[in-house]
Amino acid sequence: MRFGNLMFDPMFRYANRDDGKTLHFTPVESAALSVLTAHAGQIVPRQRLLDATPRGEVDALARSVDLLVNRLRTKLGDSARTPRFIATSYGEGYSWIAAPAPDPGDDVSVAVGPAAGPDALRAEPRVRVFLMDLADALRARLPTERGLRLLPQAAAQDAAAPFRVEVGLRQDPAGVHCAVALRAAAGGAALYAERWTIAPGDEAGAARTAAAAFAAAIKGEIWRSLASAGGLAGPTDEPSALRRHGAAAGGASPGPAGAGPGRRCGGA
Repeated sequence: MRFGNLMFDPMFRYANRDDGKTLHFTPVESAALSVLTAHAGQIVPRQRLLDATPRGEVDALARSVDLLVNRLRTKLGDSARTPRFIATSYGEGYSWIAAPAPDPGDDVSVAVGPAAGPDALRAEPRVRVFLMDLADALRARLPTERGLRLLPQAAAQDAAAPFRVEVGLRQDPAGVHCAVALRAAAGGAALYAERWTIAPGDEAGAARTAAAAFAAAIKGEIWRSLASAGGLAGPTDEPSALRRHGAAAGGASPGPAGAGPGRRCGGA
């Protein structure tokens, strides 16, 4: 179940944020979230929340439902004054006010790669490690969202995939520059684009860190585009990072492959 930038486990034991961070909830917090979301838009009395919390827990907070709600707000990044998730009805209780995000269905898929660039660059060991780490990071994240699956690289040109992850490669004295873009297959609109530089001397773990950050950002953009139904940028609205990479490469736009955060991110 998704609300805002959070995808909740069905039992509300944890929630995945669009930036890749996972929020974990105690049994008491999970019980409270379950009750609040089950009665979305309705005021849930404090006593109802107290009755729903497991007994015998050290942190059962039988003393203060208000403290329980404050803990939830802190984890959710919510505010009592300008709530996005939990609103206070003074003297009565609390209500869940976040609307659930639309279910994308079961036919949303993502095509990845292959990378575009000189053969020598694509065969470069550090580049191959980055591309493999990116594919693995995407596979690890996309299935956590209902309806999203990663197509095998052999099917990267499959026209049925509504999203494509592309990577363009070029090299200069600073290192190998990887431009990563997420595009909507219909019309080629660029939804996300960033660049990472594999600098001489970078450790092997840097590619895995960068790939994980790219995958988290791509997942978030896919969800935003699905939720905004028709609010995609036009095919000429290329993100600036992608235009800069193309200009530096002599005007050639980067071709297919996969992903991540803009600046040089050895610790993306």
